[in-house]
Amino acid sequence: MALFLCVLSFSRANVLLFAEVVNMVVDPAGFVLSGVSRPTSAGNVVELVVRAVAEHPAAVAVRDGDHVLTYAQLAGRAAGFGRMLREELGMGGMRVGLALQRGIPQQIAVLSVLAAGACYVPLDPALPAGRLEMMIEDAGLGLIVVDEAYAGPVGGCRTVVVPAVDAAGPELLGAWPADPGDTAYVLFTSGSTGRPKGVAMPHHPLVNLIEWQLRDSPAGPGDRTLQFAPIGFDVSFQEIFSTWGSGGELVLIGEEDRRDPGRVLELAHRYGVSRLFLPFAALQSIAEWAVAMPGPLPVLREIITAGEQPIITPALERFVEATGDPTLANQYGPTETHVVTRSLLRGRPQDWPRVPPLGSVVDNCSVYLLDDAMNPVPAGAEGEICLAGSALADGYVVDDERTRGRFIEVRGIGRVYRTGDFGVLEAGTLLYRGRRDDQVKVSGHRVEIGEVEAALSANRSVGQVAVVPVGHGATDRHLAAFVVPRAGSVLVVEEVRAAAARVLPPYAVPRRFEVLDSLPRTRSDKVDRRALAESLAPEGVQDAAVPADLRDAVRRVWQRVLGVVSVPDDAQYFDLGGDSLTAVRLVVELNRSLARRVSVGDLLMHPRFADFVEFVQGGAGRTRFQPQEIAPAASDGTWFGVAATQSHRMNREAWRARHDLPSISNVPMAYHLTGPLDTEALSQALQWAVIAHPALRLEVDPDGRRQRLTAWSPTLRVVAVTAGFDAQTAREQALSIIQRDAETPFARCGPAYDGLLRATLVRVSEREHYLFLNADHIVFDGWSIGALNDDLSRCYASLTRGETLPAPVPDDRFLRWARTEQAWLDEELAHALEEDWRRSPWAVADPAAVLLFPEPAPGPAEDFAAEELIRRRLGPEPTRTLQAVSRAMAQPMGSVVTALYAEAFARWSGRKEVALVSTFANRTVPDAERSVGFFANNIPVFLGNVHGLPLQELIRRSAQEVGRAAQREAVPLPFWFGTLLPGHRDLAGYARFLFLNVRGQDREGSGDLRLPGVTSTPVKIDIRLTPSFALGLRVGDNGDSISLELAFLPALVPRERAELLMREIEGAITRAACLLTTGAAR
Repeated sequence: MALFLCVLSFSRANVLLFAEVVNMVVDPAGFVLSGVSRPTSAGNVVELVVRAVAEHPAAVAVRDGDHVLTYAQLAGRAAGFGRMLREELGMGGMRVGLALQRGIPQQIAVLSVLAAGACYVPLDPALPAGRLEMMIEDAGLGLIVVDEAYAGPVGGCRTVVVPAVDAAGPELLGAWPADPGDTAYVLFTSGSTGRPKGVAMPHHPLVNLIEWQLRDSPAGPGDRTLQFAPIGFDVSFQEIFSTWGSGGELVLIGEEDRRDPGRVLELAHRYGVSRLFLPFAALQSIAEWAVAMPGPLPVLREIITAGEQPIITPALERFVEATGDPTLANQYGPTETHVVTRSLLRGRPQDWPRVPPLGSVVDNCSVYLLDDAMNPVPAGAEGEICLAGSALADGYVVDDERTRGRFIEVRGIGRVYRTGDFGVLEAGTLLYRGRRDDQVKVSGHRVEIGEVEAALSANRSVGQVAVVPVGHGATDRHLAAFVVPRAGSVLVVEEVRAAAARVLPPYAVPRRFEVLDSLPRTRSDKVDRRALAESLAPEGVQDAAVPADLRDAVRRVWQRVLGVVSVPDDAQYFDLGGDSLTAVRLVVELNRSLARRVSVGDLLMHPRFADFVEFVQGGAGRTRFQPQEIAPAASDGTWFGVAATQSHRMNREAWRARHDLPSISNVPMAYHLTGPLDTEALSQALQWAVIAHPALRLEVDPDGRRQRLTAWSPTLRVVAVTAGFDAQTAREQALSIIQRDAETPFARCGPAYDGLLRATLVRVSEREHYLFLNADHIVFDGWSIGALNDDLSRCYASLTRGETLPAPVPDDRFLRWARTEQAWLDEELAHALEEDWRRSPWAVADPAAVLLFPEPAPGPAEDFAAEELIRRRLGPEPTRTLQAVSRAMAQPMGSVVTALYAEAFARWSGRKEVALVSTFANRTVPDAERSVGFFANNIPVFLGNVHGLPLQELIRRSAQEVGRAAQREAVPLPFWFGTLLPGHRDLAGYARFLFLNVRGQDREGSGDLRLPGVTSTPVKIDIRLTPSFALGLRVGDNGDSISLELAFLPALVPRERAELLMREIEGAITRAACLLTTGAAR
């Protein structure tokens, strides 16, 4: 059972206000929403039916077409069959399988098993035999009730044929003593391991649920409810027993009919159905049918939806109006608890929220929002929805480990169920934030699938929509949208995409659109998102031969990588959903599949498709700024020279050592892990990854000029800090251990050498750990984090599934790149660089005067010991403004930020000529999209005279010059300095230039590490890195906010001057809004 709950942390004032509105009880301890506490009146669910039989014996209880049973007839037949089952079982409490087709006999069997004091286990005859055998085995069945049509496995169990409908039963219905704690049913749901998991639900939670439903629902005696759900899904129990408990009539529908929206409406109208329980996907499909195919409709009092996040679409609004304005109840609760919350929508559907909030808590239940350590989250933060109270199941049959992992004891609360769902409280409203094991990140940004689907469904031509994440890794993870056109409408994909782009951030606009006749469904009538993702052709599949038409070949690569149906000649790369991460992948794929060499800079310089093709057709090939084929890597133990970027970093460390200053060149990656961690699988995954990425096994000689490959193998160091500490103190100790490791330099050679990656697992408790990975920056850049994490995640998942890992193939691209670079950095390249500089429109006689700060006055070396920081975070409004400017000008966010930074710096410094140094990944030339190594490079960007230049022109110039710089991203910064800044070759001690780094996200943690069954949360580790520039701005675009971090060396820039610059930057951002109001951005 599902439909989405948002239960979150909140301030006490918000709690009390919300509690008054929805009549919930707020626990004095805070951070808990609770339903009203009231006793239940029945010991088991059969007692509820017995009462209805006594009050309404002649009323119709169940209908299947023209066949009906009154309550007295239903009771008599169930009592008779129940007595027979009791005799077969010989004792109460046993589990009985039900392998029956839909119909009245199936309903009688459900009631009969419960009346016999037994537990029923649905076995859908349509399931594969192998799955049924696993269910029979795990449930420990001794008896299976079948019909004459059943031909599936029985696993050695005895079988009983269900009696015919007209078989008389003289007995009065009663219940053999069934305690509230006795199991009522076992329902099997899909398990992550591929083996179904059986949830054992006792009577007490079900009695509590049905009695709450009887109070909550307007349905009463004689009201008709459609029995839509298969009995293998928990909603069916609610349909059946909330109807029979109220004296209502249950209207059955055949398996084929329930999958036909037209037949559902026809039967509901014919038999006067007034209440529907429907998964949202089925409800939307029925609403679309009703709008497109006018005909008689039922008059409804109540629609109850569950299973997926509902979206109030135009079709659903019209359906509600056409069926008598029923209420719409949105219920949430996993199979392990059944329903725990409900929100109710009534009145004009046009006034309903497009994505409904999720409402109040069921009686005798409580909802907590907790962090990974099972503590209340801070106000306004997301947390895991944890459920307590009367709703909880007993656990999973024959799976004690899974039960212990999900049903846990929490100090101060008691037994809770961890749903794996996220929630947050915003402005007093509970919001659902998706599943923990299905979080979606695109280009480093968290994406709410429901928000994207709501934006797409707002288009009048869209009937149904499902959005799924596809691809893996940082560069190819993206969204695909599957849309079903609204009947009678013409759906134009580009119009839907453009409309979504007006309300969504660029990374949240799906790259791929597929138009379908209908969305596939699971057996529980949810949208089958796995089937949708698997239906997409792999993007990386290459054609056997390159087509003769180069334009067509390039277009196909754009379509594959960007996930778009068509690429018109006038299409702009960034308008199609492209970003800097995707650009690397697109260029790598082009270079692999075509006899051409292009760079990210070429794409940035020619973002219009037709212009890009013209550039490629014009003979794009390897330029002087791209080295020739990479030389073979050196064999193990053979010394070879370090790369220029490595040398530059080590020169800076040496300068600091001569001045008795510390140097830290580490890349810390920390993760808080909660859940059942397989330490051995993690250790094996780590060893596999180090073999696959030999850069981590390099040894550097003491003078820092050469390196060689070793046979080093990593050891996962495990440290336990639990002894004598409470949980919070243990966590503090764990972070202290991590901090010390993060600030410890690597021994790159000699007896203390132990590889260039350290791995420490700090154990806080059996189910709580901190994993710390620390890499040496000279072989590991920011891009490498994703490559390492992808391999660790994939290997860990395979090992925990019991699979054998394939032998790793060492990725020696960084080793080959270092050797190739040495052969490439020669006088010919220097001459080419000088010629290129002279052709630049912004060339000046003395580039050092523009690029560098003045030489500082002599002073103590301590003035250069560490950078200082000024941090700001832009809220949603200014963030949306910058995103809108980026979209309107069809320029990447990096170009917009570069222009704003340059304008602010010019105002602050009084300079007219502005130049800065920007970071580039440098992954396309060495073809190292998924490699570990230190490829990243800093490249000067000269913007010329910016004084008085309109901002829109400065943005265009920035885009052009950033593109030019990207075409030269392989040229090491030290070589550029040595060639074009004579006398400034050694800037190792204090790089006196202006620096800019625009990231696709604010890397507060360390990226995604996905370990099945374990919650992994990045932890930010602050270390004082070796300063590398005089003044720098690091920008993190997080989608709904933008972080600004201004770093400066106090010896060169006093703090008060740095504060002035930050204010200038904020002012430039404010002025950018004028581009939209005046239309200049267009």
